[in-house]
Amino acid sequence: MEKLHAIACAIIASFISINICHAAEGVAALAVAPDADACRYLIGAPSATRLIDRAKFWSKMEEIVRRREIFEYDFEEPVKDAGGKPVKDASGKPLLKKRHEAISFNYKNVRSILNGVPKCTIEGIFDYWETSGGGDPKVLALSLSTALKESNYTLQPGYIEKFTETNPPAYAKPDKYGRAYYGRGLTQLTKIGNYKAFENRLGINLVNQPELAAIREYSIRILVDGARLSLFNTIYGKVETYLNDTKSDWVRARGLVNPGSYRKRTTGYLACRFYDAVQPAYLQPAPVQDAALCMQLSRQVDAGPL
Repeated sequence: MEKLHAIACAIIASFISINICHAAEGVAALAVAPDADACRYLIGAPSATRLIDRAKFWSKMEEIVRRREIFEYDFEEPVKDAGGKPVKDASGKPLLKKRHEAISFNYKNVRSILNGVPKCTIEGIFDYWETSGGGDPKVLALSLSTALKESNYTLQPGYIEKFTETNPPAYAKPDKYGRAYYGRGLTQLTKIGNYKAFENRLGINLVNQPELAAIREYSIRILVDGARLSLFNTIYGKVETYLNDTKSDWVRARGLVNPGSYRKRTTGYLACRFYDAVQPAYLQPAPVQDAALCMQLSRQVDAGPL
């Protein structure tokens, strides 16, 4: 009955393009301890060998939030018209506008990760990471930052992309069967090709029922498997090219999920700081990174499409 309710919730939310699922899906369980069954990626799933010391992770995250560190940088992005197409100047070059980006774990919308549904979501991500065999803890940190950024800092697994119904992006327009493949879940899974890729992996009818990507269990699995196995973007190599025991290229690693983003440095910074909390809490060997690295990412300039 709970799963039927969750599916119905996701279907309704996909039509009205708002996020309502977790009001019913997880709020009642928020009073319990964060490692309780209610925060698991799949309630009732078998327990797995612990890979993350949860108390140590949250203690470190509280320290990072209290630090009030602000990560900021300037960048340029193309100006787009009402239809989403780049505007060009008289010479035919794309018209660019200057932008400023600033983020801090102490900002109100970001520090919410320490409580409620966001904290429960992170616990669910940890749970699936452990249940599915773990992996490189840097990729786990990348998964956390991806979920935080792609869900617009809500960390709601049922988060749904916002766009105007009168002028949606091409990939969000319903097909002849009424199915639309706009962003859903903790990775904002978009486009039919990506839905097809995860359909077989999850063993669900994701193409015919794209709203299933917003169900908590599937949203978490898509996030973790997609990042760990480099399933979101197969053009620019594997995640281990950018994240491994000796390399922490957080910005380009983010590009494997969203290569066209002009804010990759933001998500890279978030991943870098998440790793500062994951690394000491990881119960297997995890390399310590340079303490100054995260803030240095503000000066990183992309040398290619990533």
